[in-house]
Amino acid sequence: MKSRAIILAAAVTAFAAVSCNVQPGAEEIQAQKDKVDALNRSFQMRLRDVQDSLMAIDNSMDEKREAFSRIIEAEAPVFKEQLLDILKKNRRNEAGLYAYCNLENFVADESELEEPYAMLSKSVRDSYESFKDFTVRCMVPTEEGTEEQTLSLSDFVGKGKYILVDFWASWCGPCCAEIPNIAAVYDKYAGEDFDVLSIAVWDTPDETFDAADSHGVIWNQMVIVPEDRSVPTDVYGIKGIPQIMLFGPDGRIVARGLRGENIEKTIAKYVQGK
Repeated sequence: MKSRAIILAAAVTAFAAVSCNVQPGAEEIQAQKDKVDALNRSFQMRLRDVQDSLMAIDNSMDEKREAFSRIIEAEAPVFKEQLLDILKKNRRNEAGLYAYCNLENFVADESELEEPYAMLSKSVRDSYESFKDFTVRCMVPTEEGTEEQTLSLSDFVGKGKYILVDFWASWCGPCCAEIPNIAAVYDKYAGEDFDVLSIAVWDTPDETFDAADSHGVIWNQMVIVPEDRSVPTDVYGIKGIPQIMLFGPDGRIVARGLRGENIEKTIAKYVQGK
């Protein structure tokens, strides 16, 4: 009887250990991702409500902008904490990663993402950093004008260079504001170890070409046709632009969410230190 009790106890312990490591099913993971989407919708509705209320007040536009910033800065942490809670509860599955990707829109400094990112399991982080190829139809300049060609991300990335990839759109003010920063690192580092690629998403080719010309974009571009324009952002789980990433020589992502002076700092760290 004693030996049987030991066997049963061991079986219960083993079952408990397995139960603790059971991953949630697809429906539960989707339910968690739906919570993230609901938080985003709620935040966007709040943005519109604040904007509408301020526009109804007889103040200058500068005063309205300042008031808008104050209100949103005070309320955004509430949404951020709710996303963090979802991340913590789903650190071993794609719902946690989905929450993290959306969290990027609620932080002003990339360093704020270090702790949340560390919460994700290694397997989830590996998935996030891995190279994911995609193929889309693009408009490419020719001597006669433009023509449609099929291009893949792997045509540019994973070929032995560090590649700064800028997911952007012509109508996106923050995207256009980052172009001078990208141009600066292109002028400084472009060569056998580094290059730049701009990928126009959620846009039309004509508007992309016009904006690229006006902002002095002279590096490689993927100007995607409207029917395929959401493919890159779907593949990489991008919810907002600009999204500026640095891919390593083997195609693995070494940095995401680069903005402002962090673009040059990050590239200097990898390219100069090579």
